[in-house]
Amino acid sequence: MEKVYVLVANSERRLSSFIESLVLDACFGHACVEATRVVRVDELIKLGSSGAYQLVIVVADNLLPGPVLRSPWVSADEAAQAIREIRSQCDTPLIAVAVFPGDEASLLEAGAECVVRLPFEAEQLRSEVRRVLRLADRVEEPKPSGWSLNDLLWRGWRRLKSA
Repeated sequence: MEKVYVLVANSERRLSSFIESLVLDACFGHACVEATRVVRVDELIKLGSSGAYQLVIVVADNLLPGPVLRSPWVSADEAAQAIREIRSQCDTPLIAVAVFPGDEASLLEAGAECVVRLPFEAEQLRSEVRRVLRLADRVEEPKPSGWSLNDLLWRGWRRLKSA
């Protein structure tokens, strides 16, 4: 099975965990996922530009600035600039998540593959991940063809009874 390396850029641990679980669910049965998390915009640029990831997911309004504190959070415009820097060095697909409608155009122009707006729907992110990674839609798993434990116990009990 193929391995997919994902970079999640977000400063909230719960939201990062939720995003990772949606990516895992989207890739289930197709690929193993190994996720790396970053919280600062300078880390996003450094790792996102490395070409080591098959997918980058950015929560644009929820990143911390670099080591030099200018403000408590990075604006969507600063996130768009980070996306431009990443795009100038590699072509890794990038999805912007939990974006306000007014910021959508600037993130798409910067090079985001797609934007998942607020209010954020889980199924939309799953389908975008599948589309960007070119994964087939999930197919129902076939039932095992072997005997279940109940079948074996039932058959054994019937044999004992008939003997």
